[in-house]
Parts: sequence; C-alpha cells; structure tokens
Amino acid sequence: MLISPNHKFIFFKPMKCAGSSVEYALAQHCGETALCTGGEGEEIKAGFVHINNLFSEEGEEKWRFHAHTWPGLFFERILSPEDWKDYQKITIVRNPWDAAVSFYWWAIYKMPRDPFVKMMNISPDVFLIQEEDSSLVAQRKFETFLNIVCPLDSIRPEVLKVKCTPLDYFAETNELFIDKCVDYYLRFENLQSDYNELCHKLNLEKSTLPKFKTIQRKLGHHYSYYYSNTCRDAIEMRFPHTIQKFKYRFIKEGTAT
Repeated sequence: MLISPNHKFIFFKPMKCAGSSVEYALAQHCGETALCTGGEGEEIKAGFVHINNLFSEEGEEKWRFHAHTWPGLFFERILSPEDWKDYQKITIVRNPWDAAVSFYWWAIYKMPRDPFVKMMNISPDVFLIQEEDSSLVAQRKFETFLNIVCPLDSIRPEVLKVKCTPLDYFAETNELFIDKCVDYYLRFENLQSDYNELCHKLNLEKSTLPKFKTIQRKLGHHYSYYYSNTCRDAIEMRFPHTIQKFKYRFIKEGTAT
C-alpha cells in the first residue's frame, strides 16, 4: 500500500496483480512524507523499502499497515476517514483464473521457508507441478493445493495466522479490493498502458514499470492448463465481484478472446 499526501492518492495493492511494480514506480514520485509498505526479498534489494510504516508501541516495533490492506480495512483502522475523502483511491485487477495460478507458484516458492508449514509436515512436492507431468496430474496437484486447509499469514494486525484453504484466503482477500470507494482500476492485462494513463491523471512523469517476482513461476503454461472443470467453476464462484464488474472469462489456450 502507498499513501501520497503530496499527490493526494492511496494505492491499494491486491495479491498477485503486479502491485509491487506499480507501488515501486509510484513511490519514486512521492517523497519522504509518503507511507509505503514496501516489498520483500529481491524487491528490497532493488530499493523497494518501506517508508514511514514502522512505529514503536510500548517498546515494541509494529507495522502500521499490511502490504495488502484493502480499502475497507484501511478505513476501519484510521481515526478520521473524512480526512481522506479528496484522495484518489487506486488499485489493480487481474483475471482471477490467471491470478490464482500466480498465487500457486508464489506459495510453492514460499512454502519451504514457512515454519508453520514445516510444523504441519507438509511437503511442497505434493503440490509441485513438474515439467514432465501430464495435464491431468498438473490439474490434480493444483486442485489439491487450492483446497488443503493450512495456516496462512493474516492481513489483519490483531491475528497472526488464519487457518483456511489457499483458495478461500486468496479469493476473500482480493475480492475486498473491489470497492465502491475506488476511483481508478488498473488492469493487469493492460498494465503499462493503464499505468501511463494513471500518471497522466496524477500529473506524474510516466516510466517503464519494473518486473518483480518473476523467478517463482517455473513453467510457462497458459493458465487454462492447470484447471479441471471443478476447479474452474470454484474460481468463478469465489470471485463474483471481480468477474461481474470486469467481465472476465475463462479462456482456453488458443481460443480467441
């Protein structure tokens, strides 16, 4: 998440929509008064660090906002919502069938480093789709991953972990970014051109968006490769707001849009 008092906007970053690339690019224009939740790993090495998001309470350092704070949670946590009425609210959307595959690869990459997963004795190999796997095997592994109940990082600050399926966690989080307060949605599918238009609206100099988190996705298959009919329908059921508002459809590889 990024708040810019100088340019009067708030950028809300959903999961797996290239939000870090947009947040980093926008942050270059915002100066020292901004609040930026920053990145992790390779993003920090590239200079994408938090700004004004850390505070001390009773000798303990805490984050003001989670990187994936959605609009409703932001306004729930601040003292004076009316102070932000004249700020432009910005976020990103992505085809949820495609985004869920991106979430899968990100989670597989993170799993070996998660102590809670280790405590549950879950091996990423159970879910890891290999290059030699048939489409049916890949679909089974993907569906197993989406539906296993496991501990996942909570976005709400008062809760450390939530126990649910990855599909429920991802869908429930990203659906909350479809909010009536949002003034401008960038589409992942047209990200650079939409970002250029956003810069024009905000009177910012446009730039080429950087690319982060490109090493996690090990296979180059079209997203439709991963989906059984059951799994395809599950995504449709759990992303009603995103699909209805932006007319997203499940499209098989090689099919005309």
